[in-house]
Amino acid sequence: MNTVFRVFCLASKAGSVIGKGGDKISQICQDTGAKVRVEEIVPRCNERVVVIAGSAEDNGLSNDLPSEKVASFVQKALFLVFERMFGGEPGMDGGDEDGNKEATTCVVRLLVLSSQVGCLLGKAVTIIKQMASESGSQFLGTNFLHVHPLRMN
Repeated sequence: MNTVFRVFCLASKAGSVIGKGGDKISQICQDTGAKVRVEEIVPRCNERVVVIAGSAEDNGLSNDLPSEKVASFVQKALFLVFERMFGGEPGMDGGDEDGNKEATTCVVRLLVLSSQVGCLLGKAVTIIKQMASESGSQFLGTNFLHVHPLRMN
């Protein structure tokens, strides 16, 4: 089973994910066993797409493993990418610029295949409502392809 996350990253932060000579992205791949790549710059777009993917075979695991085990190392890579994208920014340590420990806002934009949107939303949007309720997150949907056509590999 393949697990794939596609996340938008500000072009100005892509260097933090990649690192000098690709050292940061290579380290994430080595630490997790996931494949991570930053897509090429799209003209007139201030964001790049970071693709994080993996399968049981990629990580030397048995294909008989539950999907949760496969997803876990890809999720770990996703979290490491988030750390690179948001690390060092005010408020990303659980507080704001003045050190107040109040809730902070972190906006993450994921690309979801149109064939998978129904699975994410659930019948009568029950799944995404449950995820929002349990995590305290807000989910907003948009039809991004009408705004910025991107080539997806």
